[in-house]
Amino acid sequence: MWKTSRVEGVNENGRQFWIHHIRDNQYKFTEVAPFPDVNLPANKKVKIKSTLQIEEGWGAWTNEIVQFRYKHLGKSTFNLSGKTIDYWQFFAKSRASFGKSQILYKFSDEYGFVEMKYENYNKETLVFTLVEAIEK
Repeated sequence: MWKTSRVEGVNENGRQFWIHHIRDNQYKFTEVAPFPDVNLPANKKVKIKSTLQIEEGWGAWTNEIVQFRYKHLGKSTFNLSGKTIDYWQFFAKSRASFGKSQILYKFSDEYGFVEMKYENYNKETLVFTLVEAIEK
């Protein structure tokens, strides 16, 4: 059954930026992918590990334990509508009994998450890219 709406969450406190990504309908597989998470200042030496216990309502994934591993890849630049912006780049992977998923994501201090590239355990991909920012 297709869902038409859901409330998701974002945590932003000036040092940590975390997004509970879209995870319904065709985006369901992001539930078992690492959640985009940035802790500033980013440190390439720090690797973060966490786990997720999947609750009821996720079919074959119910009661699965998913392990996450995150690492910071460094800083680079991103082209946003002809403007060059700096971003932090991160890579994270998840592991569960049914397979591995991963995400490569970019975070700008000015614009937040500017790109998220998912690949799931079936080798399906999903890419979210910020294409325009309108300043008011």
